Order: sequence, then structure tokens, then C-alpha cells
Amino acid sequence: MQNDELRQILSFIIHHSAFIIVFMSRINRVKLAIVALFITACGGVLFTNNFINRPVGAFSAGPPAGHTGAPSEFTCDECHLKVGTSSGTFTINAPQSYIPGQTYQITVTHSSPDQTRQRWGFQLTALDGGDDKAGSLQTAGDGLTQILDNQGPGSSRQYVEHTSAGTFAGQHDGASWSFQWTAPQQNVGPVTFYAAGNQANNNGNSDGDFIYSTFVTALPATDYTLTLTPTARVIAPGGATTYNLLVAPFGGFTGQVNLSLGVLPAGVSATITPSVLNLTDASAQSATLSISTTVAAPLGTITLIPSATSGVLARSAQGTLTIASPSSADLAVTNTDSPDPATTGGNLTYRVVVTNNGPAAATNVNLTDALPANANFVSATPSQGTCSGTTTITCALGSLAVNASATVNVVVTPQAVGTLNDSVSVTGTESDPVASNNSAQTTTDVQAPVAGPTLTDPNLAVRTVVGGLDQPITMAFIGNNDFFVLEK
Repeated sequence: MQNDELRQILSFIIHHSAFIIVFMSRINRVKLAIVALFITACGGVLFTNNFINRPVGAFSAGPPAGHTGAPSEFTCDECHLKVGTSSGTFTINAPQSYIPGQTYQITVTHSSPDQTRQRWGFQLTALDGGDDKAGSLQTAGDGLTQILDNQGPGSSRQYVEHTSAGTFAGQHDGASWSFQWTAPQQNVGPVTFYAAGNQANNNGNSDGDFIYSTFVTALPATDYTLTLTPTARVIAPGGATTYNLLVAPFGGFTGQVNLSLGVLPAGVSATITPSVLNLTDASAQSATLSISTTVAAPLGTITLIPSATSGVLARSAQGTLTIASPSSADLAVTNTDSPDPATTGGNLTYRVVVTNNGPAAATNVNLTDALPANANFVSATPSQGTCSGTTTITCALGSLAVNASATVNVVVTPQAVGTLNDSVSVTGTESDPVASNNSAQTTTDVQAPVAGPTLTDPNLAVRTVVGGLDQPITMAFIGNNDFFVLEK
């Protein structure tokens, strides 16, 4: 075979698929065998000089993630072999529109008059316009569905699917599953629910099943949200403070929004500036909630519930104002993790922030971090003060002025796949008027690291066989038998 002919063959292969090409030289003759390698998430079929077909198994306890028919995903027919034409239907009942943060019931339904259909299954995911996870799925707690988190393409999607009990083995005419979906906290545009389903014959194998896929889309409702920030303030009697009120339209909402606040106790007064917002486009608008107190204002925590109304639409937010002794100091702590999910043997960082909300300066501030058992301590770095310990970290952070913060970065290495729970708490010398924010916990999913390619033969060498192809290729020489591998 001439080089030009070989070049044409290789160029054709590279443009149409990923192949393994084997060259074996034996006495003046080149033997060319072109082998196609097909791998799916359901199982593989291995092709050799002796054709071997490995049977593919069904997943009665729920399929692997990534089988909903969504972009970059398969459907159930990657594993189940379809036969003939089905008379059944497969549908998703989901809201046509959504309000950010609201929870809705989703129902997936199989229906078939075919009495040979005796087992049922499905998998569903919810994605935004960028094909990223949209909102959060939750089971109904009936044992018929289960959740797969941080899986599928990019290990970033969420799925709900049947359990073994949820296949309704032996049941005729159809099946349905109901579960909950909480919309994203912000308007993310259209959300599409993708699902694939199986109407199986219950023969214990993957043949003779009817596979379906479908999708429905929910659009953002014409509405707006009201947000109060911060959600908590602490002042002494006679003091004053401010909050920010943000009205964010979505779904094309425009119009006038009126802001108000409910009745406050004696000694406490409030004003909202401006009290009316005129939304003319997709841009959010804000107002300032100012609160002042007299020296006679009673100590304690007040719940603030500002409202935003526009015609029949009414939205509210919630926060608190704590009126505390002038000598007290409200210490608050937060704990966040990165990355999440983490990998075994890799670094996981807990970022712990301690803030003094006042009204007095805080002294002798101490932070305690009880590290999870399946994590090895690496380091603890405070922005002020010192830290000690390896299983329980204790940090002496000194003093914090009103509204000042101190940060501690704690680095650990997870040792096992699973879940890590890290708990932190903070104390100071002064009395603390808000005990509920003195501790925090964060939960981290830990996964095994993704295995990279490994060199199985240390005696590999590279040899150029054909040049001039119109895209990069690699030829690897293995052993003494002139065995080459071409990778696209």
C-alpha cells in the first residue's frame, strides 16, 4: 500500500470517528486491522479479532446519572434494547412558570394499554438555558424516588429517578412518580425538565423494552422579589441603623411598587426612602430602610417584615433588629468550604469569618474548629492572633471593634469518600445578645479523584509512519512486533 493511499484512509478515519489502528509487520507484508471502539455509560462492547459481545445490564434500582436525553446525555436506550412500536405515553407534569425560591410538585407518568408492559422507570434533571443545574430536586419521602447530586456531565447536575420499589414490578397500565422541585433563588430564564423513561416487560433482561424521552419548559413568572440586607442588625437603646431593600423584577414585570413596614414597638421608628419604586425595565431598584430608637426602647429582638405591593402582587422579606445592652457584643461566625465536592488526598479549605456586630467592642475572642475525623490537618492561618491544635483548632483572635471581622483559613485533606461535617464556634468576654449566630457548620461532599491515563508499557517509543495528514495524530510503537496505536 502506497503512502498516499494510506494517508487518505487515515484522514477519512480521523474525520469520522475515534479508531484504534493496528499495524503488524510480518515478513514484507503489512496487515491492517481497523477496530471501532464504542463505550457508553451503560456498558461497553469489546471488539477483537474474535468478536465478543458483552451483555448489557438493566438498572432496576435506578440508572447511572446522565440518562435523561438532556444535552450531552444519553437516554435509557443506551442500555435497553427496543423492539417494535409502542402504544404508550410518557409525560412530565411541571409548572408552566415559576417564581424564584418557590417549591412545586413535579409528576412523571407512564401510561400504556400494552399488557406486556409490567415494570417502569425514569430519570429526570432540570437545567437552565446554559445547560446547568437549575433549582433543587427533592423526593416526596415515599421510597419510590431517589436523588443523585453532583453527577452527570461535569459532575454538576442533579437527578431524580426511580428506586427498586419505584419500578412497580408486575404492575400494568402505567406508573407515576411525584417529587418536589424548588426553583432557583434568582431568575435564571427558562428552565427545562428533561426526562427519559422505560416501559419494560419485566423479563429481567434489557431486551424488548420501550424507551421514551421528553421535556417541558417552565418560564419565569411575571413578578418581582423583595430582599432585605443585612438580615440582622444589633444596636444599643438610642442608636440607629439602616437596611437595604432591593426589588428585582423578572419575567418582564414593569410597574410601580409600594414599600412599607409593619407596626414597630414603642421607642422604635422607621422610614423608607423612597417608599415607591417605578420599575420600567429588567433592572433592580433599591430603597433604604432607616430605623432609630430612643434610650427608652426595650431590650430584645424585633422581627422586621417589609412588604412590596403592586396591584394584586405582594411580596415580603424578613429580618431582625436586636436592641442590646451598650456593653454587649454580638459575635457571629460563618464557615464556608472550597472546593465542594472535594477529592480524597486533595486540599480542602474552610474559610471561617468572625464578625463583631456590636454594639460594644469584643475582647478575648476565641474560635474553636472541631475538624471532621476523616480529614487530616494541614494548616490554620488567621488574619490576626494565633491558632493551635491539629484535631480541634483553637484560635485566639484578640479584640474586634464594632463591625470588624477576623478570618481563619483552615486547610485539611479528606481521607475517605463520603461527607465531611466541620463545626466552628466563637466566644468573647462580653455578653452576647444573639446566641444563635455563635456557631456554624458546613458539609462537604468528598469524591474519589478522577483517574488519569497511565502508561501500561514502559517500552513505548514514537515512530513517524505517515506525514502530511491534515490534523494531529500520534503513533506509538509497542514491543518488538511493530504494533502501532493511532489516536484521534
